Amino acid sequence: MREGVTVEVNAADRARLEAIVADRNSRQKHVWRARIVLPKPFVWTADPDKVIAAVRRGYQALDSIH
Repeated sequence: MREGVTVEVNAADRARLEAIVADRNSRQKHVWRARIVLPKPFVWTADPDKVIAAVRRGYQALDSIH
């Protein structure tokens, strides 16, 4: 998809697109297009405290270089 292009889908449209993806008889090109519009939500799997600690260590390393 082109950069800067956003697609907003309401709940009914989202349900219809999800039904197209779930239907095993749907044409593949329709499934591909529906998946472009329906990206999977990002799931945070790392411990937030560890991520914040790593960022702080990174900043300390940068400060020590400069």
